[in-house]
Amino acid sequence: RSIAIKPMIEDIRCMFPEKTCQEIWKIRNLYRNAFKHADRSDADVIAQFKEVTNDYMIYVGVADYLRLRKASPVPMQVFHTWFSAVHEDRLSSAVNKQPYRDKFPGIRSMSRVDQKRMGKEAIASYLADPQLLRDPRTEAMILPE
Repeated sequence: RSIAIKPMIEDIRCMFPEKTCQEIWKIRNLYRNAFKHADRSDADVIAQFKEVTNDYMIYVGVADYLRLRKASPVPMQVFHTWFSAVHEDRLSSAVNKQPYRDKFPGIRSMSRVDQKRMGKEAIASYLADPQLLRDPRTEAMILPE
């Protein structure tokens, strides 16, 4: 890994300096491990799982990918914007939130199902946008056959 590219986990460590790396990894992997080993234990952990938790895990992966590649396929670009619109309260006060609100108007007041539907529709719309597809920051999607 390039020293110049800081993974998202480093930002998380800065936000929680009182936590050790091990504690952060344990928190990050809590639900993953519970689902992975659901046949053995962790029913109480799985019971407290909230589907919105996936947003954060996907976001970390997308953010790291964008930091590394400086480009991404359309669905990742849309997810990044969608996440920022849905979770704008998590953005720094220095971030201009209006572009996210413009792309996903009213999304914060929608039901979870409608939020996800809006994201899915945005992906379909942007996948048909020739200008976006020609942008060098947009990578081609290679889908399995």
